[in-house]
Amino acid sequence: MRRLIVGLSFIALAPAALAACGQPAAETKTEAAAPAETAGEVASPASPGPVEAPAKADPAPAATAGPRQVRCVITASPENYEGPCLFTPDQNGSFAVAPPGGREWLGGEIGQVAVFVLEPGVADVRGLTKDGINSRWGRAQRSTSDPACWDGSDFRICAY
Repeated sequence: MRRLIVGLSFIALAPAALAACGQPAAETKTEAAAPAETAGEVASPASPGPVEAPAKADPAPAATAGPRQVRCVITASPENYEGPCLFTPDQNGSFAVAPPGGREWLGGEIGQVAVFVLEPGVADVRGLTKDGINSRWGRAQRSTSDPACWDGSDFRICAY
């Protein structure tokens, strides 16, 4: 039991330890430069003195942005869905859609539908089941009449 508690404590503290990675090195450089300055010596160019915290990174581009709610229309016989979904963009126009808040859709089996753009206007579509099975739906062409839609041989996926 004691091992379990110690193991759980380690797991609970691991994120905090990882978040602190890299900070002691900056403090060490600052502390190393301080004695030279207090002794009346000028710090050499090799010792830069206090290290400033890095500037915050720019927000992630849309290709890696988190999910946002959109309206989906999915026709995948025999199951169809029209309503809100979580849209997660990916690189090169690829994206995934999933039902919001654990809502069931498409017969309750499919947890996510992903559209992987292979080349402009052509994509590979897959459905991920709640059991983690990745089912290939097939190739899809981007609709010329509605660019929010992708048409396969027996399915259509639109994200607005």
